[in-house]
Amino acid sequence: MEENLIILSSINDRWDKDLSITLSRDQKLPDVLHVFLKGRIDAYNAEFFQDRLNKIYLHGFVRLVFRCSSLDYVASAGLGVFASEYQKFTQKGGLFVFFGLQPKVLDVFQILGFAKLFCIAKDLKDVDYFLNNADKAQKKVFPLSFCCPICDKRLTTTKSGHFRCANCRTIISVSETGEVSF
Repeated sequence: MEENLIILSSINDRWDKDLSITLSRDQKLPDVLHVFLKGRIDAYNAEFFQDRLNKIYLHGFVRLVFRCSSLDYVASAGLGVFASEYQKFTQKGGLFVFFGLQPKVLDVFQILGFAKLFCIAKDLKDVDYFLNNADKAQKKVFPLSFCCPICDKRLTTTKSGHFRCANCRTIISVSETGEVSF
């Protein structure tokens, strides 16, 4: 945790028992901050999380890589924090890249359309691509992986259009922007 104190002196002035946040500067791009999340973001600690993101913002970091391999759960309150803070960060040329999302968390991001808003990296090559090609990275929607809104079967599409779920046979529409409806 000393790493946090060196980068942002006030990041450790409060703690949360369910969410640990560790920070690290990118080795190649000094304006990029890696935010390691461990635990869960829910209604009880969403305000704490938003406060930490605000401190990062106030220190001038707007290009963030959220390292989420140890993030077990994100409630709607946590998703609301990501969405509202993203809007603020992008006004200053910011970018949010998510790496290592757990399958259940990734499903929630995709179902709610966050996969089209944020850059979601499958591997470190994707992270580098998004950071070095931010203008192109935001436009990448497909291939899109999502869950059927009826039976929760995991589906993938490479383009927009109307599709039938292989499990429950529901007709699903996927827009050009990656929005899923039925």
